[in-house]
Amino acid sequence: MGLEHSYAHLSLQEARETFEQGYIKEVLTKTVGNITHASKMAGIAWQNFHQKLKKYEINAKSFAKEKT
Repeated sequence: MGLEHSYAHLSLQEARETFEQGYIKEVLTKTVGNITHASKMAGIAWQNFHQKLKKYEINAKSFAKEKT
């Protein structure tokens, strides 16, 4: 998600939540679904990161690479 997205049509709260969801998904992609590493990358406690996963109904396991 970059600056090419406009959030002007959203309320500030909706814009924050939209950005946060995208950010969390990007961090999980980079850490292959590892919540501990993702929370460190985000600079928040893993408990808070986990709460955000629950809030946005994001499954961290879906970002793990399948073993072949």
